[in-house]
Amino acid sequence: MKYFTMLLAGLLWASCLPAQATTQKAAFLGIYSEQLSGEKARKLGFDNLYGSYVTRVIENSAAERAAVQPFDYIYGIDEYRTGKEQSLTQIIHKYKSGQSATLHLYRKDKKRTLPATFGTRSERKSQERDKCKDPFLGISATKTSENEQEGVTVKIIDNSTARAIGMEDGDHIVAINGFRMLDWQDISAAIHALKPGDQITVEFLRDGRKMKESGPIKSYCETKPEEAVKMEIEVAPMPGEWFDRYFKKSGEETAITGETRVTAIKVEDIGPDEAGQVNRDKGINLKGAGNLSIEDFSLELDGEEFELEFTLPNNGATNIRIYNEAGRLIYQYDLGEFSGEFRDEVNLPANKPGSFYLEVEQGGKSAAKKIVLFSN
Repeated sequence: MKYFTMLLAGLLWASCLPAQATTQKAAFLGIYSEQLSGEKARKLGFDNLYGSYVTRVIENSAAERAAVQPFDYIYGIDEYRTGKEQSLTQIIHKYKSGQSATLHLYRKDKKRTLPATFGTRSERKSQERDKCKDPFLGISATKTSENEQEGVTVKIIDNSTARAIGMEDGDHIVAINGFRMLDWQDISAAIHALKPGDQITVEFLRDGRKMKESGPIKSYCETKPEEAVKMEIEVAPMPGEWFDRYFKKSGEETAITGETRVTAIKVEDIGPDEAGQVNRDKGINLKGAGNLSIEDFSLELDGEEFELEFTLPNNGATNIRIYNEAGRLIYQYDLGEFSGEFRDEVNLPANKPGSFYLEVEQGGKSAAKKIVLFSN
């Protein structure tokens, strides 16, 4: 699956079986996660570059019962391992609810295993919170130096937790609660894992000196009571996909907003000529033959999840793949011999516009589509 996410941000790993199967038996782990870039995975010391970096754990899910935590890096279940052609979601598709399994993961640079019993989607609890219950450190990112390898240099907001614990403009955050902070996505995940009143420990650099400060984290309402309805902090624009995920341009400046949402979805067919251009630009292998019959195609955003649904009237060995804008495979589902109605939830970012490429292959025929997400 994909990197982000994050925020959602993070992103929910889930799986549903096609309609002719009993969807209540579909295995559900219950995490939001991002698929890291190879560079970030290597920086964190992971020898498997295709795992899922947990950003949030769904309440009352199999992941919560198994004590999965934010910043766990899950790279395998039982004998299966994530890889270039097999994401965590694809592995989860091999299981049904009620089945027990062993999760293989990294936690703070150490390999661990956790026993888990898959649940169902209906067990989960919504994680929506209002701003008076949202933890808020009170920082905004500033433009980083090209020499900075990891972490985020920040500006401090008045009356915030960051100000209360003694942080200053220009501090460069490198860790929160013992977890390395490589980028803003990590900081967002670390903060979201807390509740107002929880202790937060921030490690940062100030004029080359290592410092550490702690204190209880405030809510957004405590920090900015006069603006509790809307969060908008102006910051200097910064390059990079992680920054673009959370920062929305406004004129010559950029604003960070917790309210960015995908509000429209556009799906276009891709023919052979366009598929060839996409392959050259992205380094992928869309066939885009356009000779596969797909009926009743729909892609809808339901809360934080995208539901993909379509019907294949013919029978044959079927494979579904989705690539992100960078050309990385983020979703793959090998259905074997299949015909009929297909339905699954795919981990596209609900808070970030972007383009994705979907291809369905069946019995030597294929169809490709470009998915474009627009935000408010």
